[in-house]
Amino acid sequence: WTVMDDGVSMLIEAVGPGSDASVAQAAVASIGHIAALAPLWRTPLQRALGGIGQRMRLTDHSEVEIARSAKHQKNLFWASAVIAGLPVVLEEMRTQANSPQVQDAAISAIVDILEDHTDSPACGSDADAGSRFEQNACASTRLMGIDPKDLPNAISSVASAMRGHGMHEELQWSGCHALGLLHQHLPVTSEVPPEALECVLAALKRHPNRYKVCSGAAAALRSFLEPRGGRNTAAASAVLAQAVAVLRSREIAVTLRRLTNDFCASTDKALLEDALYVLGLVDGVQSVLQVLRSSDSSCAGLRSAGLKTLFELARAFPDLVSAPTVAREMHAVAGAIAQEATAADIAAAAAIGLPRAQPGCGAIGAGSEASEECVEILRRAELLRGLLAACPAGAG
Repeated sequence: WTVMDDGVSMLIEAVGPGSDASVAQAAVASIGHIAALAPLWRTPLQRALGGIGQRMRLTDHSEVEIARSAKHQKNLFWASAVIAGLPVVLEEMRTQANSPQVQDAAISAIVDILEDHTDSPACGSDADAGSRFEQNACASTRLMGIDPKDLPNAISSVASAMRGHGMHEELQWSGCHALGLLHQHLPVTSEVPPEALECVLAALKRHPNRYKVCSGAAAALRSFLEPRGGRNTAAASAVLAQAVAVLRSREIAVTLRRLTNDFCASTDKALLEDALYVLGLVDGVQSVLQVLRSSDSSCAGLRSAGLKTLFELARAFPDLVSAPTVAREMHAVAGAIAQEATAADIAAAAAIGLPRAQPGCGAIGAGSEASEECVEILRRAELLRGLLAACPAGAG
């Protein structure tokens, strides 16, 4: 269509140095969305890369404009990656290695592209599940403008940026996030890249009390340990064993216990769930149970996160609960937490004058957040006990 060709030509021209910055940014956003939704347009849109590249190097470092400039740069990197793939982004990271703003913008673009992609899980026997997942992942990753062969270079570039700007909190968080996502797109048989592990552990060490960095690091560590493609095949088990051995040698369990203690009152359960998941694989389910036994009813978020984590570990790794004693202890801990949550819920209802209600109903009529937390705890406890009952060890 001539009108479409003319429209795209106008957008490409608007990216050039002669346009106002706000006009150019709007044009870049439009071009990026066209490339993302219509892959056939990516080759013609490469004419815009020259103008986009020039604007990448026009970062305004003034105090007033730095936030807006950072947002614009992320948009520029995202559009470049969608149009031409990761190499153009990685090259810009290399040439502007000393700029934390550039590095963070590039890493954020990588994260945005990978987060827009949803894997189609492989199905069938374990023998062919790995190869089928790799084929699906490679095909769908290419559709997002990323060639699988560029993944190792991307991981190295992100790791280099994290090493070079270790005290930049935002970059450390986005770097951890990117490494976790990139790792999940590697072939099933590829081990966790050592530099990725080292950078995530270093981020935790440098920023031990910064919630955002700790949350990103815990999520990355969990991503390193979760089976790629969602299936715990023999190849995935070998990769897991290698990563667990490294984490044990670095005594990560001590750090994970500290995180669960420092952030036990957090309303965002993501960090707690990720930390407990890694702890369960590195130090055993008993360690997760010990964290829950040591908690009290004021740590409702931690308890809810722990119940969910135990369910996910038991479902993904049945061998962890194959011993009858472990399954029984998990069942007992879940039951005790459920009882305490019910008692607290009933007390909350009585405190505001509501009649004794069914468990989990408590003060919910008054919009009580405590009661909503109770409902979630009861649901997760029941799911865990149901799963354990279905297991041979739990059935006994």
